[in-house]
Amino acid sequence: SASNSSFGGTPGSAGSLRLAQSPRSPLAVRAAFARPSSGGTLAMRLVSVISANIIGLHSSASVSRVNISPDVIASDVSATVTLLDAIARSHIGVVSFHGDRFLVTFNATRQCAAHASHAVKSAVAFLTDARVNVSVGVATGRCAVGSIGSFATKCMSVVGPAVSQAAAMERVAKACALSDPHRRVGRARPGGGSESTAASPLSPSTTINFAKRGSVVATHRVVADIAGAPVVARYIDMVHLEGWNGSRATAVAELFPVAGGGSPTPGGG
Repeated sequence: SASNSSFGGTPGSAGSLRLAQSPRSPLAVRAAFARPSSGGTLAMRLVSVISANIIGLHSSASVSRVNISPDVIASDVSATVTLLDAIARSHIGVVSFHGDRFLVTFNATRQCAAHASHAVKSAVAFLTDARVNVSVGVATGRCAVGSIGSFATKCMSVVGPAVSQAAAMERVAKACALSDPHRRVGRARPGGGSESTAASPLSPSTTINFAKRGSVVATHRVVADIAGAPVVARYIDMVHLEGWNGSRATAVAELFPVAGGGSPTPGGG
């Protein structure tokens, strides 16, 4: 995740080119590209990543459909960022965003034990409490973490398959949300072999009907790492995902929030 950026650069020494122009002038740009890059420092860490998006913001703001005021868009994005940042902070995560696309990292720039569990709890809390419909993807894996960039601009970054996998899961989540906003999880039978697997113990007769048009989808590795989390995982597909050693098929699951104590989160018809 890109958290902090630093902008550097020192004036030329005696005898070298001195830039009196604006930093955006062509001369300044050419000089900046001429400087050698200082690279950066990366370290390998196991991290978990959330990728999230507001569903339908672009289409609803389109003039060809409904002309929504920019103030409304700004209000929705601001409220979403405020909520996600509060949730992520409570789970030792770090948020970055660009427009209506959000990235949250766990155990990258801040140390976080049980980071997959924190990521899933954050994801389902975000889905439940957001005032807009959201699609959320969660992935976990080994990534390179550190400060990288050019001589002039550096930022804390996370580089690795977990980032692109979380983005892929977000796209699957959006497809789930748009295809069936009133989908139901049937009988949850811990131990696998059925349509649902419970990450936390549930009665065999438990059913969850999650009516909100939104979704959280995670890779199998995430589901395997979150024993005891208050969610039910319903495996929905096999997806080819890129890793450090190439592409391979992995099972992916939609996660449904469950209230503390094993009772399902209230949902509509």
